[in-house]
Amino acid sequence: MKYNITLLKTAHIDCANSVIYKDGDFNETTTIGWHVFLLNKGENYYLIDTGIEDIKTANTTKSSVDDWKRSKEEHSVSESLKLLKVPCEKISKVFFTHCHYDHVSGVCHFK
Repeated sequence: MKYNITLLKTAHIDCANSVIYKDGDFNETTTIGWHVFLLNKGENYYLIDTGIEDIKTANTTKSSVDDWKRSKEEHSVSESLKLLKVPCEKISKVFFTHCHYDHVSGVCHFK
């Protein structure tokens, strides 16, 4: 059986190109989305990263022109899981790509 993969959108930011690209222009921006990936195989659920939990706190950690934002389609990882009817307790493993705030701040919902 294959894994099902669901993209959970957590937030986005208009990041200065000087932060993203070598010799990028500070006055030009690229919109970057921050996501969590939910994998499941039957009743086994796993997360890759836990996304941005609190937008206000995330905005103290940014290197960009604008602040982190949440659209109607973007939620914290716990809210996204609730919408999918997958309780946080069902997540058996969480994998982190790296330990920046925007990747790990939702870890508070998992044992």
